[in-house]
Amino acid sequence: KGIAAGTGDDEFEMTSEFFFGLFMILLALICDGIYGPYQSFIKNTYEKCGAFHLMFNMNLWQGIFSFLFALGDGELMQFLGFVQQHPSVIPYLINFCASMAIGSSFIYLLQRSCGALTVTKTTTVRKLFSVLFSAFYFGHTISAVQWIGVVVVFSTKFTAPMVAGQMSALLGFQKQRQAKQKIN
Repeated sequence: KGIAAGTGDDEFEMTSEFFFGLFMILLALICDGIYGPYQSFIKNTYEKCGAFHLMFNMNLWQGIFSFLFALGDGELMQFLGFVQQHPSVIPYLINFCASMAIGSSFIYLLQRSCGALTVTKTTTVRKLFSVLFSAFYFGHTISAVQWIGVVVVFSTKFTAPMVAGQMSALLGFQKQRQAKQKIN
């Protein structure tokens, strides 16, 4: 039916799939909350760890889990069947993959240079501009519920530094870094 804040359709219903989607979004946010500070910890602890090492590490695990989930629920076979029936999509897939690789490179270079909080702010602002561009250029409507979602997401600008600090302390990243500095 659409994104978490709804599609603006009058037929919107709160089904079990809607709540499963909300759960998955919450889970993704929790993982982002853990992984961002963890990447900052890695960056600060191991100076030789570059942006492409961080990118490889993340993409390796995402690839493994995505492959297993796609294989488990049959989506992998559906995808392969679709590509086999419509080989004209292959150049588009290659362009998509190349664009994703280039975009990810910039994100991980930003992560290595500036830290997780800067990356979070940058990607969030990019998403806002994408939504606004879609609304104004293509004439898509943004419902009141979706505007509330936009306000909630962007109000995190003020709470993100506090949450990031608490996650780092909770996961013990600061203590581990201090212990490593004492050894060196």
